[in-house]
Amino acid sequence: MRTWAVCWVFLAFVTSAHAQHNVLLIISDDHGVDRVGAYHEHPDPGHTPNIDALAAQGVLFRNAWGTPVCSSSRACILTGRFGMRTGIGRAIAADHDFELSVDEVSVADLLAPTHRRAVVGKWHLQSNPGHPLDHPLLMGFEHFRGSLNVLDGFISEAYVNHPYSVDGGPEVTSTTYATTETVDDALRFVGPTGEFQEPWFVQVAFHAPHAPFHKPPQNLHTYNLPANIANNIPIHMQAMVEAMDTEIGRLLATIPPAVMANTYVIFVGDNGTDKPAVTAPFDPNKAKKTIYEGGINVPLIITGPGVVAGAEATGLVTLTDLFATIADMAGVSAPMPFDSVSMFPYLSDPGQPSIRDWAFAEIYEDNGWGPYPRFERTARDMQFKLLRFYSPYNTTVYTEQFYDLLADPFETIDLLTSGPLSGAASASYAQLTRTLNLAFEPWTDMGHGLAGTNGVPKLSGTGTLVPTTPYSLKLEDGLANTLAVLFAGIDVLDAPFSGGLLVPNATVIKFLGTNAQGKVTLAGSWPTGIPAGLMVYTQYWLVDSGGPVGLSASNALRFTARSH
Repeated sequence: MRTWAVCWVFLAFVTSAHAQHNVLLIISDDHGVDRVGAYHEHPDPGHTPNIDALAAQGVLFRNAWGTPVCSSSRACILTGRFGMRTGIGRAIAADHDFELSVDEVSVADLLAPTHRRAVVGKWHLQSNPGHPLDHPLLMGFEHFRGSLNVLDGFISEAYVNHPYSVDGGPEVTSTTYATTETVDDALRFVGPTGEFQEPWFVQVAFHAPHAPFHKPPQNLHTYNLPANIANNIPIHMQAMVEAMDTEIGRLLATIPPAVMANTYVIFVGDNGTDKPAVTAPFDPNKAKKTIYEGGINVPLIITGPGVVAGAEATGLVTLTDLFATIADMAGVSAPMPFDSVSMFPYLSDPGQPSIRDWAFAEIYEDNGWGPYPRFERTARDMQFKLLRFYSPYNTTVYTEQFYDLLADPFETIDLLTSGPLSGAASASYAQLTRTLNLAFEPWTDMGHGLAGTNGVPKLSGTGTLVPTTPYSLKLEDGLANTLAVLFAGIDVLDAPFSGGLLVPNATVIKFLGTNAQGKVTLAGSWPTGIPAGLMVYTQYWLVDSGGPVGLSASNALRFTARSH
């Protein structure tokens, strides 16, 4: 199915009106806003002069949300889709058989017709039992140099003794300091004698400042570090951040000036700072791996052609939005995943009202489609934030917390327990409740589809999916008077859908024909005997000469049986 997913990209591709610029995406690891000087949210953020210089040259996003852990944030960036659709809700462990599906349409796929593409450093979207070492290449990149999974946080010398792979080749042991090596590898592609001609898209994914906490090479930082690391983790983490900042400075200074003038630079953290490195006024119990602001509010700074210098945008953004934003930067237009909203308008008008009404984040484990022993999710608007903590294996029993982020940015006063809600708070709570409930509707749109003569057919469902109650499955916007085949699959261990596209182990349910308006409706009563909580995936495929290999496909739906 990877071929068909890529076909979708090529079919949808057109060139937009603006130029095709380079995009340099720099990702730091376990690095919250508390450890970036330009954010001024901590009295002792550490030394980040080069990152601060980027903020002085571009737009700093104050309210950017990632997820609480690295793999899920990276999947959001690459696909433009929340974890509820990709199955990536926690960090992928080396012994956990899960990976980001290669059938997802990645931003690298989207740029393939026009841009050279490479990723260097940390990948962490594949598990060892999954695909071989070419997983980044299967996701649309031409080149990969680095480590497929995170460096071992329990091995103190991991930054100078770590696995390293090139373009899917066998892993070897590298003894080059990982932060330096990542920049060296990026310059192989975009330095003065680099391989890439413009335009290009390069993802520079640092391991720093992820554990293990250590003493970086002295030439990369200015700290006089104490001998003991375990009792002085915050200052060692700050030294790791400064070492990364130093190497970012080397990267930006080495790319030829004429190339930099045509390049958008995005600096972003994947999640908040790790608990051992957090100091007051930030709370270590509300840091990485939590859905509090310390876990999901990440640094995001963008510079480049036409970007307003030294500005701040307070609009709500999530890391899914980088997908559509990078497409705009690269001059590519295509159907966007509906979780991705372009931030491009903020770059010339950072003070405009928030394009998003809400932001969303979640963590669940294990990866996949549940049920989950841990499941937490949150949503916010411009002032208020609702957090929901579900009981193990239960999506209907939960506790909630509700905060006014303008008055209480460190989330210390739960409005649900501190007295009656104000009118504004009550209205916000009701709206954010509806946002968090979206994924628990009986029908969940998984997105994607393959465009054909009439574009992408639209599949929707209605009904509670309670036994004996009516339901309806409706296809619209298909090719008129043609054969339509309904497929379905039950997800037990391996998802029968990957990235919204059917894979071969699903079952043909019914052959139908579209009417003169390109519609099909299948209706009836939901049968008895289907276990509550069972999730079924369904999608229509249509005979359509305008689609890949003579077929087009609707978006996929996931529907969940109910008991009452």
